[in-house]
Amino acid sequence: MTPRFAEPLEEQFRRDYFERSLATIRIGLLLGTVLYAAFLFLDEWMLPLTKDIALRIRLGLVSPILIGAFALSFTRFFERHVEAVLSTAIVVGGAGIALMIAFAHPSEPGYSEYCQGLSLTILFTFSLLRLRFVATVATVVTSLVVIALYEVVALVVHDVGSRPDMSEMAPFVNNNSLLISTAVVAMIASYTLEYYARSNFVQGLQIEQENRRVRQAMEELEQREAQMLPSGRMAALGSLVAGLVHELGRRTTVTLSFPLGLERERARRQGNLAAAG
Repeated sequence: MTPRFAEPLEEQFRRDYFERSLATIRIGLLLGTVLYAAFLFLDEWMLPLTKDIALRIRLGLVSPILIGAFALSFTRFFERHVEAVLSTAIVVGGAGIALMIAFAHPSEPGYSEYCQGLSLTILFTFSLLRLRFVATVATVVTSLVVIALYEVVALVVHDVGSRPDMSEMAPFVNNNSLLISTAVVAMIASYTLEYYARSNFVQGLQIEQENRRVRQAMEELEQREAQMLPSGRMAALGSLVAGLVHELGRRTTVTLSFPLGLERERARRQGNLAAAG
């Protein structure tokens, strides 16, 4: 099965997919906003020296944009540009985490561990935010941008490859392996979800077509019954009239033959009396 229908069926699927996904998208945006802000408590231990910067990034940059995306979900603009809006929200969320890593001090645990937040961002892209797999910019490119943000921070800002002891290279390789693996698994999951969504959409259309055929057949049957009903009534009325005529004829015959029988009986008795005299 190809990942895209021919027009106008593709547009019909896009609208159906959007309507079915809208509630999940809104829940994902709200949950993402809450979690992004709630990790302030984690910053106390992971970024004890730069937690104030993390606070400004979480509450001053990323959270307002996520809330803005949620507000846009109630507008017609959102339906027409859902992939662009959600991709922007995802990239901003990933950029916020990348900035925290960039400002982190090497002695802070978040300096090397906060890359896991980027993995969570990628998972949000393909799960709760329900970005369609066929929207390439909204899926593959978004994931690559999130990964690239970490690469820039690690290689340019932290300059992990320049240290003689290469002590930071192991966490860098480990983080890249996790990010790429997460993106691959998430894209496969996204393709699978959309594949079944498209299959269900086609099956729904087939069921709807069969229902229309059944309704059409029922309407034609009812019309035929309506046309045959007057003929049936006339036939029944004809049978009733024929029965009545037959019964009336029989009774009339009996009534007319009764006086003749009496006259014959009287003549017969008179003949008998004359013969006896």
